[in-house]
Amino acid sequence: YFQLRSQPGAWKIKLASNTRSEELYETVQVEPVGFARSWYGPSFDADAEASDGVDIVVSDFEASAHQLRVRKRKGQENVELLGEDDQSSWFFSSKKKKRRSKDTIHVFSLATGSLYERMLKIMMLSVRKRTTGPIKFWLFENYLTPAFKDGARALGESKGFDVAYVTYKWPEWLRTQTVKQRIIWGYKILFLDVLFPLDVPKIIYVDADQVVRGNLRELWDLDLQGHAYGYTPFCDSRKETLGYQFWRSGYWKDHLRGKPYHISALYV
Repeated sequence: YFQLRSQPGAWKIKLASNTRSEELYETVQVEPVGFARSWYGPSFDADAEASDGVDIVVSDFEASAHQLRVRKRKGQENVELLGEDDQSSWFFSSKKKKRRSKDTIHVFSLATGSLYERMLKIMMLSVRKRTTGPIKFWLFENYLTPAFKDGARALGESKGFDVAYVTYKWPEWLRTQTVKQRIIWGYKILFLDVLFPLDVPKIIYVDADQVVRGNLRELWDLDLQGHAYGYTPFCDSRKETLGYQFWRSGYWKDHLRGKPYHISALYV
């Protein structure tokens, strides 16, 4: 499930040119359906003529759902999509692959309100001060003010890091949350697979109100052993903060049974 932004007008969605997906599949035009029905998908004649994509008209601010229906080309029915090369994909050409920048550390964060925007800048500066190599910050754009974005761009130019923005609308097929804090928690964890460009190998999420005291490259180079997420245990080096760590008593102490508390404020 992908969300695409565009200017008003007539558009066409189709398989990318010169890719393995285009070699193996062809698109079939189907009639538009309502948002609720689109997830189950309309049926179409298996012998229907192929099309050159799905025609979409953007004429208002309301979200509309469309399906890109495909089928195997004749003679390609038994050919696997990924092929023998594990690096090939249905987005990229198997002959021409995009180079991934493994040296750049990609940091993701979000903030709401002027107070957290100020703390976000402090966090970004702390990351730049203590992390070696190039850094690119990906900031969730939905709640940021124009003034902050102007300042973040200037800050990046002066301190030597890149800033980019991602945005996402809560999917209509996912249960709507009414508490803003829960919505923010969802945005920072649930949609990572569709938020970033495909050439971003992984990200490190850092809460806006944190001050980074170590080199994030240690986390970046950490082998996750095939896991999708890697959460860091909460540190206890600052003794003056131990009284605020609620998991050291009561329910959480009994639940953890001596295991470290892992927090979503910092993860890979």
